[in-house]
Amino acid sequence: MKATDKKAIPNMNQLKKLSTYSLVCLVDKESQTVLFEETVHPHSKLAMYAFSNKDTLKNKKLELYANQVGLVIATLTTLIPFEHVFSKIMSKPAEKICIEKKIPYTVTDKTIDLIYSSKNPEKICPLEALLVDLSSNEAMRYLSGKYNNND
Repeated sequence: MKATDKKAIPNMNQLKKLSTYSLVCLVDKESQTVLFEETVHPHSKLAMYAFSNKDTLKNKKLELYANQVGLVIATLTTLIPFEHVFSKIMSKPAEKICIEKKIPYTVTDKTIDLIYSSKNPEKICPLEALLVDLSSNEAMRYLSGKYNNND
């Protein structure tokens, strides 16, 4: 296990779910309320949720639990104020963003080059492959164009 904040106390119910291959869950740290939980197209749906609720989310202390954390989630740190990210697997580019933004994280299994598709665990996630070659501003513009229905 790799953790940047040894004092972090995870929500154990959510931590147990990390073995669910395509889980993404957002928890309000103070109330321990699950605000978002998805296992089907979780990264895309989290992006839609983040853009739709960005004004509400910006004042919360949030923990993210995900089987895989890649560049979609890391890019969304501009909208979602993560207090801590718990992941079974994290891509190296996502880890770099967490470090740069000083977001504490815990990886329970491993860090890999790029995350895999939730549809096909033998292929690199197409969004991860696309975002890895973009600057953070370009990546956010891309995600906003694809998932922000409020513009």
